Amino acid sequence: MPVYGLNAILQMAATSSLLLIMTSLGVGSVDLPKPILSMDPPSSVILPGEEFSLTCHFPFTDCHGDFYRNEELTKGTFFGKNYTVVIHVRQDTTWKGRESYKCNYRKYFSDTKTWSRSGFSELVHFTVTDELPKPTVSMEPASGVVTVGERVRIKCSASYPSHISRLYRTHHETPIDTQNVSGSDWSVNFTITEADTKDSGQYNCTFERSVSGKEYVSPPSDSLDLTVKDTLPVPHLIVEPPSGVVGRGVPFGLKCTGSILRSGGRFYFYGDGEREWAVDVGGFVQSASRTVNGTGTTGTANYTCGYARIVKETVYPSPRSEPVQVTVRGDNVIDHVSVIRFGLLVLVLVGIGIILGIEFNQCKSKKDVDGCVVNEICAEVTVNEETAV
Repeated sequence: MPVYGLNAILQMAATSSLLLIMTSLGVGSVDLPKPILSMDPPSSVILPGEEFSLTCHFPFTDCHGDFYRNEELTKGTFFGKNYTVVIHVRQDTTWKGRESYKCNYRKYFSDTKTWSRSGFSELVHFTVTDELPKPTVSMEPASGVVTVGERVRIKCSASYPSHISRLYRTHHETPIDTQNVSGSDWSVNFTITEADTKDSGQYNCTFERSVSGKEYVSPPSDSLDLTVKDTLPVPHLIVEPPSGVVGRGVPFGLKCTGSILRSGGRFYFYGDGEREWAVDVGGFVQSASRTVNGTGTTGTANYTCGYARIVKETVYPSPRSEPVQVTVRGDNVIDHVSVIRFGLLVLVLVGIGIILGIEFNQCKSKKDVDGCVVNEICAEVTVNEETAV
């Protein structure tokens, strides 16, 4: 469909300027540039009784425009003072099929007292029908596979401006969602905020438009499959200290990481297979921690964790994590971090001692034969030595 754009305006303006110069110089016959025909709203489909407008654009003022429907001149000649001529059309309700429109214009040049007529514009085609085009549908995620609690978006798109769109699940006569379509958008998004297993199935959509009190409904789009699984990803459990070895009475930490969504959820910690703690978390918090107080009993215990999503008041538990082992010893246990810290402290103290020893030896060697201090920096040290003697 032709588009009346900036390039066309500039081209017609340049041509019109050239034509005006030629006519002012007395050039007899000149060819006018072709006009551009546009349709509002732009569409390849028109319903019976629907209204639309056609605009013929040309590069001159004070022109007479003619419109042709299916190669036949429509009634009347329209005068355009400011570069355009517009007609408003109400489509016949009794006729269906292919239609086309075109336009041309005439201009009177007072300098030469002659009329010039342009060629025809490019054709604007559309089909008059009482059936709306079939819409298209897409899904995010494109795989159509999610786990419970995740968000699903279904986008329904039309090739024709419509008023209403409805979403259906296969084998359901009643739509599960209905949305109004804004005038500038030819698509709508249907969102399942928190999918559960009951939302699994096939989905399609339709569009509707009302013209002159009559409702027109499109055929349903192709169907898309949605599968909602209730098996959640496996969580991951770590222990602090990483060695998993502590002394009697020394506390240790457990951290469980899972896949929690906007609605929040709950983490569970297990010791030797028995549930011991539960921690509730808000939306998108992906982990929970638990500090275990030191025990006076030696031995080894296995810890695991799990989590649950709460979707539409239904609890969906995850599998349990791989176990981590915690060993409590009777002797004092120093983990590798403490050993490293202690070693660094010893090195620092030894280094300070070496530096002080070097400075002291330098001061002793700088006395003269009478025992006087040559280096003033060492004076205080020397005085202290003599006082001691």
